Amino acid sequence: MNATSSRSLGRLLVGGALALLVLWALWSFRRGERASLALDPAFSTDGTAAGKGTNGPAGAGGPQPGGVTVATAIPSGQPIDPMAQADSPALRAERRRLAEERLATYRKFAQYPPHSRPAREHSDKLFPLSPVVRGLPLSLSGVPSDHILLKLRQDKLVLVGDELLELGIRCEDSQGQVLPCTVQRAQVSTESPDPSKSSRPLSFLPDDAPGRSGELIAQVRPASLGLCQSTCPLLIDVKLQAGRDPVEQGSAQFDVLFTPDPPAVSQGPVQEAVVDGSLTLTYPILVKRPGRYVLTARVDDAAGKPVALIDFNDLLPVGAQRVKLVLFGKLLRDENPRWPLKVRDFDGFLLKESGYPDREQIPTRGGHHHTTQTYSLSAFSSAEWQSEEKTRHEREFEKDVQQEAP
Repeated sequence: MNATSSRSLGRLLVGGALALLVLWALWSFRRGERASLALDPAFSTDGTAAGKGTNGPAGAGGPQPGGVTVATAIPSGQPIDPMAQADSPALRAERRRLAEERLATYRKFAQYPPHSRPAREHSDKLFPLSPVVRGLPLSLSGVPSDHILLKLRQDKLVLVGDELLELGIRCEDSQGQVLPCTVQRAQVSTESPDPSKSSRPLSFLPDDAPGRSGELIAQVRPASLGLCQSTCPLLIDVKLQAGRDPVEQGSAQFDVLFTPDPPAVSQGPVQEAVVDGSLTLTYPILVKRPGRYVLTARVDDAAGKPVALIDFNDLLPVGAQRVKLVLFGKLLRDENPRWPLKVRDFDGFLLKESGYPDREQIPTRGGHHHTTQTYSLSAFSSAEWQSEEKTRHEREFEKDVQQEAP
């Protein structure tokens, strides 16, 4: 075979392969389009627009004049034009419905500002001082035990200054019955370039307090251990044996974030005032290190029911400061709480722009530390929150709705 014949044969083979590739891609695309339409409730499996009874939109399988439901028929067996289907009345109506839902959801959320929210939206942040209890299988060299469950309890997730941490361990079987449990070794550790300063031993002892039968407890004050000079994570690693016939050996871990020297401290009475139709609570704070502070307080009504979570998120300079947390007027009117209100559990941190950990905690003002006066709801504004940010978001959602107009 000469060179010319070889080149012709090569071009023929390449051209045939390309043609087969194009046909395969077109077949796969159309097959995928039919599968996606089959999953769309607006279409039947044979490619026809499905009727939606008297509730469907006109022109999309919904009721037509005279009460007759009409489906947009596509001849069976004929390929579906994906571009035409993407702009069909049924799909446009569905996209418009979703766009309207997004707009309505945002408007409902944006009645109140981000820094003053109903308590029910943040159930995970309402009780920062509540003990954390976890249940998990005993770890046997990384493999979960089928017979022994550990109940691990710690009274804090973050520690500041000389605060005390209490830990508890309870071993149970699959029925919740207490099993014998012995801690063989426990230590508190952190990352350190000097191994001699990176860990300290810890002792767990039986607890005889009522309601804690079978629990082993340990108390540790990290400030006395000298493990870190700035905010650091601490890991408590426990080696133990538990159960009977057979006795199994395994491990468990606790972790906590420790700030030895807090960047700011809040002390002194909280002041209150009605400003621009909202209730403003002012906290005195002494700032030692400047930066962005994220501060939070919880508000309960007179019966103890959580009402709101209020935040402060802004830059603070060094020195004595007065931080204002605002309880939004419309939120108060809508929640209609029992007066007087009680403010509790004020906490927060200095946000770090780089590095790990990304924050330095401040001491928590735990419990109810301020009780408000009793107000009439008429003292507060019923107006919704307004801001440039809200207007910008609303306009974007409104554009989505308008783009799907019939």
